[in-house]
Amino acid sequence: MITFAVQGVAIPQGSKSVVMRGRTPVLVDQQDMPTKHLPKHRLKDWRAKVADAANVAMSKARQGLAKGPVDVECCFYYERPASHLRKDGSIRKGYESKLPRPDCDKLFRAMGDALSGIVYIDDRQIRRQVACKAYADAAYTTVEVRA
Repeated sequence: MITFAVQGVAIPQGSKSVVMRGRTPVLVDQQDMPTKHLPKHRLKDWRAKVADAANVAMSKARQGLAKGPVDVECCFYYERPASHLRKDGSIRKGYESKLPRPDCDKLFRAMGDALSGIVYIDDRQIRRQVACKAYADAAYTTVEVRA
């Protein structure tokens, strides 16, 4: 079993889009497409961060790639927006049980792909997946993998 945490905002792996590069169509994750307000390669950078944390955890645990089925649990924490808070810092009425925006399945999809080749051979080895999301004081993700 390995357990680790990744600091920062988790990026979901959504749908793919076709982008033309010259005359060649290329599939690109929508999260990696630049927008007016967000940088390019956000998903790629998030996966690299997850991979680095997983490599450190695997080294500390002195484990190799899992060859059989694995169970993966992830909890994605997001910083609560200022619009949810009163001036005194308490949570406004109606916002106590509000959940962060990205879908759990899309968040987990990015995590599953990021751990492939580091913790297990391929994400099709995942027998059981548990994902949760919540608000916290800072954005981070906790991961636990059991072989």
